[in-house]
Amino acid sequence: VQVQWERQILASRFYPPANTTVAVRFTLTRAGEIGRIVSVEGSGGEVASRLCVSAITERAPYGEWTADMVAALGEETEFTFRFLYH
Repeated sequence: VQVQWERQILASRFYPPANTTVAVRFTLTRAGEIGRIVSVEGSGGEVASRLCVSAITERAPYGEWTADMVAALGEETEFTFRFLYH
């Protein structure tokens, strides 16, 4: 996700002010697929938020969960990724 995000920043040539943050809450299924984007909050505006969401969604699907992961996390769980623009 980090590498994808950095690539998108370079390609878009969008550089918000230093210390701009974006938090993306999303669900991930046991199959490694993005279930849904729950929320996107931050100080960087629409473009910054869109780049962060894309960095997560464009790398999907992620690996399928092991039996131990399913036992601990269930069929789907929520994650929050926080992005900090320098």
